[in-house]
Amino acid sequence: VYTWGQGERGQLGHGDLMSRVVPHKAPVEAQVAQVACSLNNTLLLTRSGALLMCGAGECGQMGSGTVTDEAAFRRLE
Repeated sequence: VYTWGQGERGQLGHGDLMSRVVPHKAPVEAQVAQVACSLNNTLLLTRSGALLMCGAGECGQMGSGTVTDEAAFRRLE
């Protein structure tokens, strides 16, 4: 998976808050079947059915029960 653009909320999934103006490979080892993006979040559905997410979390949109941002892809349980 390659991501680029605004990264200030961690939505690119590179483990940092840097924006990128050219595509960079995100550190995801799983085989990705589908991708969904919004302004501040990125979700990956893997071929095995796992859901990985990164980005803004102030309104609980990370689904983790917290309101913190995640700069790296995190598996939702």
